[in-house]
Amino acid sequence: MFKAIDIKEQKEIIIIDDQWNKQSIEDLRYSGQNNQLICPECEQPVLVKAGDVKQWHFAHRDTGSCPLRNESEAVLRGRIMLYRWLSKKYPGKVSLEKSISDIDLKRPLDCYIETDKGKKFAYWILDSGFRSHGKIKKQFLGQDISFQIIFISNMIRKGPDDPSTLVLTPTERSFAYRSEYNQLYLSTIDSALTYLDLTTQYLHTFRGLFIIHKPQIFSYKKQLSEPLDKILISPKNGEFVYPGEYEKLKLLKNKYVQKQNNISTEKNTINIKKNKLINHLSFNKNDNRNQSISTDNDLDYLTKTYPCKKCRKHTRKWVKLDLSTNTCICRNCISKS
Repeated sequence: MFKAIDIKEQKEIIIIDDQWNKQSIEDLRYSGQNNQLICPECEQPVLVKAGDVKQWHFAHRDTGSCPLRNESEAVLRGRIMLYRWLSKKYPGKVSLEKSISDIDLKRPLDCYIETDKGKKFAYWILDSGFRSHGKIKKQFLGQDISFQIIFISNMIRKGPDDPSTLVLTPTERSFAYRSEYNQLYLSTIDSALTYLDLTTQYLHTFRGLFIIHKPQIFSYKKQLSEPLDKILISPKNGEFVYPGEYEKLKLLKNKYVQKQNNISTEKNTINIKKNKLINHLSFNKNDNRNQSISTDNDLDYLTKTYPCKKCRKHTRKWVKLDLSTNTCICRNCISKS
């Protein structure tokens, strides 16, 4: 473990910080010998182990069942790499060996960040599978924290018949995550996994994972590999982003937005033309209707006198009327005929 609590000063001590050197470490060693340093997890006294061979760390004075007591060397080495790298990205913001009260982990989170914008990122390193992965995954989903699981690269297993495939453990399958960057590799619903190589300090991410043989053989759209120092961090969720991916995704999104705008413009143009046509037809229909109504309502001709075609007398007592000649056939002539 790399973190202890100084009960006298009431502060956290991270022994892998740059402030500790061969001279200053002696004061810390003295504090440990006088039971002033305790484990943040089990609150038992710890001693400073700062020799010339192994990585400086804290060790429990007495045996017990603390989850930080028997951590693997691979996880410890990965934690150092991750902590120092994240500290460059977020100076003074990285917590080490962080416990979350609502999550029952087999050991604390390796690194934890709270950004100035209120975002919470958690990083957990795994060098093997474990049985309660499903239960823990469900607990992750109920938090307002973005979790990033990093597997040690010795867990990468290629398919027996095809080196372009992966054989994934149940734990790997459980923690495979969805990423918006999968879109760059023609994949929107597939998942991704990230591995850390402790020897080369490279990060490897397989994007666009999809199953080809249930339950454990997967193929992938793209394998990305870069030195840890070149990796970027998404400010949205703390996800690992490879050089050039952000720019490519931004360009892809802009193209999508432009396409949607073009579609919207075309729809608006069609709707405008459609509405114009409807209005034109409606106007003509109403105009004809209004003319008909106007003619039907104009009853002045009923009170006028007209000359009869037969007797030539002007009369209002006509039976037939010819408005084209303004003549009529009167009632008397109709009766005679």
